[in-house]
Amino acid sequence: MTPLVLAHRGACWEVPENTLEAFELAIAEQADFVEFDVRARNGELVICHDPGPPADVPSLDEILAALTGRIGLCVEVKEEETADAVVDALEAHRARPEDLIVVSFQPGALETVARRRPRIPAFCTRTTRRRPSASGGSASKSPRRRRVSRKLRRSAWQPRSSP
Repeated sequence: MTPLVLAHRGACWEVPENTLEAFELAIAEQADFVEFDVRARNGELVICHDPGPPADVPSLDEILAALTGRIGLCVEVKEEETADAVVDALEAHRARPEDLIVVSFQPGALETVARRRPRIPAFCTRTTRRRPSASGGSASKSPRRRRVSRKLRRSAWQPRSSP
């Protein structure tokens, strides 16, 4: 199996992360995929890692228009309630399942993707950091301990074998 080169938030070692400039540099550097975070801001999907996206971040539509078909897209759905709109955007830009990976901390977002576009590889991202509890001990690893469904696990993407 050949490993994939995934430019996390674009090639952000030389330019600002999650920008078209970072994604274009990743293409120039011959990455296989670019990863970016999608959030909602005032009813629009934008590319931003942190909550409260500033005004100058690119929209999902701008990024998809510029990159679809040129490089693989690893789309991190940050907010469960945006999953349908993200799938709508991917469909509108005719993104092919083999050029996509969807990741999320939100199992419900992944279930939406799996239900609507079962051929898109979908992965649940987990953190191993523990949050401190109010009592000073450690709390659960995730504020939402919702399990990923068996159906979603069965439909999860399997690595491609080398040609």
